[in-house]
Amino acid sequence: MQQVRSATDGSSVVGAGTGGTTSFVLPTLNPHSTRYVFTDLSQAFLTNARQRFSRFPFIEYAIFNGDKHPGDQGFNSHEMTAILATNVIHATMHLASTMATIHVLLQPGGHIVFNEVQNPGTLPEDLTYGLTDGWWMLTDCERRVTYPLLRVAEWCTLFTQCGFKNVWHTPDQGEIFSQQAILVAQCGTLVQPTYLGVDPMPRADPNASYLITGAVGGLGLIAAIILMERGARHLFFVSRRDKVPEEAKQFYERIASSSAAIRREKCNAADPKQIERLFEETPEWPACAGVVHAAGVLSDGTITKQNRRKYEEAAFETCQLQQKHNKRASHSLFHFVPQERPLNKFL
Repeated sequence: MQQVRSATDGSSVVGAGTGGTTSFVLPTLNPHSTRYVFTDLSQAFLTNARQRFSRFPFIEYAIFNGDKHPGDQGFNSHEMTAILATNVIHATMHLASTMATIHVLLQPGGHIVFNEVQNPGTLPEDLTYGLTDGWWMLTDCERRVTYPLLRVAEWCTLFTQCGFKNVWHTPDQGEIFSQQAILVAQCGTLVQPTYLGVDPMPRADPNASYLITGAVGGLGLIAAIILMERGARHLFFVSRRDKVPEEAKQFYERIASSSAAIRREKCNAADPKQIERLFEETPEWPACAGVVHAAGVLSDGTITKQNRRKYEEAAFETCQLQQKHNKRASHSLFHFVPQERPLNKFL
């Protein structure tokens, strides 16, 4: 994001990256009355930009995270007259929160100008960006239900809901603009950003236990680490072999060396009798507040060697086995979780 701060004119570029947008904008600015702030999450991009744009003395460089309040990052409220962003707003965790952040940065009547890829959901994107962690870090699932990207109409709705006005955009059609849109909006009345600074993930209950099936595999152990970071102190590990694979030992050692209490049991999560036995034999264990169902079978981990049959085995075998064992719905994993308190997590 590039931000222009007011000396007379001030702007900022958010997520400026390699400086593609900046290279076109800088020659059009008055060097005597402009303060231009080049920002990104990566120090490497800032270092590269300092060398590339060294002939423009009015540029400043700063680390900036759109998911955090500007005041916590050394920025003053309402110090920008314009904010420029190219293919970066969608990468933030919560779009409404990001809009509130931009509102805090902009002067009344200031403008946000951004260039955003539209929502194609194509196979090439899914097999490139879609395989990176950051692509799916969004927390506003009620707005981005199936995909991280939005269409123009959805962006316009977001602007209106977040207190921006006079929204302009390129037509949502044609070979170029159906895939890439340019939008401009003016800072209007600030919608109180009550969501700024709020942790999007709820805390785990330190006095309850959390059951993780397939627990000593990589996915189960990563889930356990996340639960620990959220405050969980009693982890119930369930797996068929109860053997930590070599590639997952680093995760298990991290958990084992923590202050969390760990209980390990051999159990086939597809067998209702075994699941029932777990809870019958451990009445002294704290009541279960959450379940992470990570049990599964992966016959081949290489994407290029996967086919529909193998994927279904990996993703659905446990559920299918449960259905074979269970003629009645009462024999589900969910059913045997003690009900002293309601579950707050079932993944």
